[in-house]
Amino acid sequence: LSDLLTSSKDWAFELAIKAERSEVTLAGRLQRSSGDAPPRLEATIKGPRLDVRPWLSDAPEADAIVQKTNRVFPDTPLPFDLLHGLELQADIDIQELLMPHMALQNVKTPIQIKEGRLDLGPARASAGGGDYQAHFKIDAHAKPPKMKTTLKINQMNAGLMLKELGLDNMMEGVVDFQADLEGQGASMAKLMGSLNGHAMLVSGEGRLGKLFFGLFDEGIASQMITLFNPLEGRSSMTPIECLVIRFDSTGGVARLSQMIWVTPDSIIVGGGQIDLSTEKIDIGIQPTPKRGTISLGILTKPFRLGGTLGKPAMQIDP
Repeated sequence: LSDLLTSSKDWAFELAIKAERSEVTLAGRLQRSSGDAPPRLEATIKGPRLDVRPWLSDAPEADAIVQKTNRVFPDTPLPFDLLHGLELQADIDIQELLMPHMALQNVKTPIQIKEGRLDLGPARASAGGGDYQAHFKIDAHAKPPKMKTTLKINQMNAGLMLKELGLDNMMEGVVDFQADLEGQGASMAKLMGSLNGHAMLVSGEGRLGKLFFGLFDEGIASQMITLFNPLEGRSSMTPIECLVIRFDSTGGVARLSQMIWVTPDSIIVGGGQIDLSTEKIDIGIQPTPKRGTISLGILTKPFRLGGTLGKPAMQIDP
């Protein structure tokens, strides 16, 4: 081990990694450089299954930050300095990759780290039977650091994908999603506060479960379930006929430029914005009944979603 840390020799290695839900092989070569040059690692990561959820599961810490600061995006500096201490050229070939909110199959992507810059992609995979493409870049050499990501998902069966994660009662339907986003800053709060770009979700006929609405505050979740599924006796899954949501962000202000939510009983449209720097929400929601025979009472009136991302509030818009 001392030779590995102090000498300038090349070291070839091959490691078989097996865990409860992971089985991959890491093989490559580590080249130690003389002087101030960082070490260089060439590697391949290949295997039938990799579950990174145990390593990325920080829900208790995230919840504690939200409860203490009422902010979702922490201002804690991100470890960008790590990108200056290593050069990396790697290829990933994983048959199944499980992440906290996404399950991917047949994942193939290169990764490069050089001179403080990370380039992951272009990545190709399948998700829920649909096509998944992504490209992620970090420039830690810039002052402050820059981050850019593009993501495109076509014809993903959301129910099939979420079932791989054990989330059977969240969402069903075929989904398209695309995003092109970039920001600059030393923390997640600064990156989001400078965010530019757009994100868009389109879904056809499907159903939303209680786990989907559970992503929101408990009080708001109850109001949203009533808003989108007002009839008594309906199952725990809320049917949708069409869903379109698009955000366009400039300088950290994300404008809800499109929101159309069609259910068997109503058409809900929305507009407004989220200031990602202050995390303040200002979004108006207008439901309109589709059937004149159904009396939705108060649910025909406009609503306003306000508060902050950490502590949202929903009320009737006067």
